[in-house]
Amino acid sequence: RILNATGSDFSKLLRREIELYHQMPKDMRKVAPVLLVSALPFGNYVIFPLAYMFPRHLLCSHFWSLQQRSDFNIIFLQNRLIHNRPVFRHLQSQLDFLKCHPLHDQWANI
Repeated sequence: RILNATGSDFSKLLRREIELYHQMPKDMRKVAPVLLVSALPFGNYVIFPLAYMFPRHLLCSHFWSLQQRSDFNIIFLQNRLIHNRPVFRHLQSQLDFLKCHPLHDQWANI
């Protein structure tokens, strides 16, 4: 409601509200199939056990336990770290082309 008011922007929101504003559409898209299938007759007998067995894929983080959040965050971090080494290697290979850049010395020490 704050963003819909005239002359409002993100500067009037708290950090937590901005995170919620950013995360909510993703969460709704992730949970929507579970809700739609559960609305069908006898669909809840199928979808709820599946959501219980595969919470990372079918439920948003609000429904995860603390242990699941920890486990899933480790998986997400591992998936992101896979790309770090190739990116750093590429940056090192491109460092020779940036010798005239003011930050060349700092980047060379990374």
